Amino acid sequence: MSREAERIPVSDAYLRAVGRATYNFSYLEWGIVWLSETLERGFLDKVSRMTAGQIAEHFSRLTSKLEGEDGERLIALARTFTELVVDRNRLMHGNPYTADGGVQQLSYNGKHGRKQWTESDIMDFADKVASASIESGQLLHGGRYENWKSS
Repeated sequence: MSREAERIPVSDAYLRAVGRATYNFSYLEWGIVWLSETLERGFLDKVSRMTAGQIAEHFSRLTSKLEGEDGERLIALARTFTELVVDRNRLMHGNPYTADGGVQQLSYNGKHGRKQWTESDIMDFADKVASASIESGQLLHGGRYENWKSS
């Protein structure tokens, strides 16, 4: 028996790619939130009212004056996260369209340019997000979280 949701035409592989990209981004975003909390106690209390773009701006401000290797890594991660927010918005605010061969995909045409999201493009984005997530986890669990807990 078919579910109503399955009546919308799109390949399962494409949906898996969108799901993976969405999940990976949420995972990264939460890593950024926790890193922000270690830099500014109380950030967790206000993040629920913030968009991903606002979180990126806030994290960039928090890291902008940091020094040393840890600071450089956090600043680089803030830049990467800001770029990934733009791509995430381009994906999540895409519109369905029929590509060559009748393939159903998402296409973005807005203030951040144009992008036709192929399954491969989405998985490339998911990989970039995963790399940034790994970096955020290494920074968080390389002592920051333990220091935050004990302060």
